Amino acid sequence: MEFTGVKDGMVEYLRVHIINGTFAPGQKLNEIELGNRLNISRAPLREAFRLLENEQLVKSVPRKGCYVKELSLEDCKEIFQVREMIECFAVDIFRTKGITELPEVIAAMEKTAQLPIPKSTDPFEKYEHLKAILSFHVKLVESAANSWLSYCFQSIFSCLARYRSTYEPSAGLSMHSSKDHEGVVKLIKEQKYNEAKDLLRSHNQWAFSLLEIR
Repeated sequence: MEFTGVKDGMVEYLRVHIINGTFAPGQKLNEIELGNRLNISRAPLREAFRLLENEQLVKSVPRKGCYVKELSLEDCKEIFQVREMIECFAVDIFRTKGITELPEVIAAMEKTAQLPIPKSTDPFEKYEHLKAILSFHVKLVESAANSWLSYCFQSIFSCLARYRSTYEPSAGLSMHSSKDHEGVVKLIKEQKYNEAKDLLRSHNQWAFSLLEIR
């Protein structure tokens, strides 16, 4: 694999492999080894590390190097708390604006419902599956049309996807998620905004309970 610069896929390559677990929590990212493997110089590699540090996926230690951030139950709990806060506030905006129709959210649900469970171990395929699963939540927040709220959600997306990747997808989990998602959309359509928030909280707690990092 060859990269001509950070924007040519270096950041995405590292992000995908960290989220997938190919680069394990606590692992040192060796600049020389990665540079030789990917045929890239150290300057864009260091820039990629800097960008991924902003996403809380890696941590730079002075005079020691760059390491994949550890996973922890407390960190995950905080991320899920922020996700819940953002999504519930999006529903509050829907109420204020009188929004009841969510076409982009419905489109994301329909796309997710048609997704096959990935059988390949390819990290990029698994990452695309993760993004599709989480697209309901992304589109829900984006539908509030508050750019700062969307920015806040995007800032936790990579870490959220990383924790979400700790359990294997299955038909049963997909059905549960789909039922909850459909319920949220239905409640918003019926202007039952408080009930929609309650269901989002319940869904968030269910998703958190599945994590295998305890």
